[in-house]
Amino acid sequence: MRLALHRRSRNLWFSLALALAGCDAGRTAAQHDWAAERRRMVDEQLRPRGIRSPRVLDAMLAVPRHLFVPAEQRDDAYSDSPLPIGHDQTISQPYIVALMTETLEVEPDDRVMEIGTGSGYQAAVLSMLVKEVYTIEIVPPLAARARDTLARLGYRNVEVRTGNGYLGWPEHAPYDRIVVTAAPDEVPPALVQQLKPGGMMAIPVGTGIQELRILRRTASGLETLAAHPVRFVPMVGKEAAPMAWTLESSAFRPNAEIPRKYTCEGDDVSPPLAWSGAPAGTKSFALIVDDPDAPDPSAPKTIWVHWVVYNLPASTHALAEGASRRLPAGARDGKNDWKRTGYGGPCPPIGRHRYVHKLYALDVELPDLHEPTKTQLESAMKGHILGLVELVGTYQKERG
Repeated sequence: MRLALHRRSRNLWFSLALALAGCDAGRTAAQHDWAAERRRMVDEQLRPRGIRSPRVLDAMLAVPRHLFVPAEQRDDAYSDSPLPIGHDQTISQPYIVALMTETLEVEPDDRVMEIGTGSGYQAAVLSMLVKEVYTIEIVPPLAARARDTLARLGYRNVEVRTGNGYLGWPEHAPYDRIVVTAAPDEVPPALVQQLKPGGMMAIPVGTGIQELRILRRTASGLETLAAHPVRFVPMVGKEAAPMAWTLESSAFRPNAEIPRKYTCEGDDVSPPLAWSGAPAGTKSFALIVDDPDAPDPSAPKTIWVHWVVYNLPASTHALAEGASRRLPAGARDGKNDWKRTGYGGPCPPIGRHRYVHKLYALDVELPDLHEPTKTQLESAMKGHILGLVELVGTYQKERG
């Protein structure tokens, strides 16, 4: 009931905002029946090409595409083609917007990041279907225009940032879904890092021949679920992106077995960790190690926290084996889910679990939080995260 009331309130606000915005549409209702044009768009462009999701079709019917294009392009707003929106950028054709949205199988509680806001149209469609949309645009005038359009039309669950899409938006990571509306030559590592395990990404890739890849993040990397030939504008900003930020351990490889020594069946000491390529402007690091598979990976019910550390100095590039027992000067402990400070090694009750080592780069040194929990530390870090990198290891108890 609460969700239904929320949606009803959003739809009422949207209807009022749309009615007011219609006064500025540039043509009267007598000259253009925009609703009829949207119906034709859905019936003649989307359904015949296989778009079947009722939720996606309803969103495409609801969002006034003509209000997201420049006035001189408005007559062609619902045509079966991309349209220029200025600054050498385009609004994607309706079918591509619907295809990317449908193939990602978005759910009402999803948090979605979009790279390449452009006009704001794709973000508006997503906002009708998910809980939160975070969208990034590298061209400042486009970001400002999209922000104004989305606010004027009442899309209140969309947040627009002017910035470099290659870096993503780590403050709100991880995301259930990521949509990229410009084509890089390869999938940016930062976007993979900010996608939830099991999350999906739609991204056009290529410089000459391009393909729209539908990807899922797995324990071993990225799985390609589908690919479609497309033509998008190139993604810019790679040259301004820093070198890839990496986190590794000399004790185990990514997604491999954590040695027994670092578990509850061994010495229960923290493993060695090392990192490089942290974002410029980093003032401190925070480290959280947790288990998303508790208590049973076949039916996980909670995330069990094993280690919480913050205010690791910006000059730190590694933690030696057993560092939890003697942290670098200035670093502070938080509490794990055993309600004690320090490291608690993997100790899975059932099956093989994943253990995610998450290193955050912050633009501040945090105040004394008095042994915070993971939740308390995450709250204190909000708005200060420059980047996030992860290292995953696994462990299953020995039997017999």
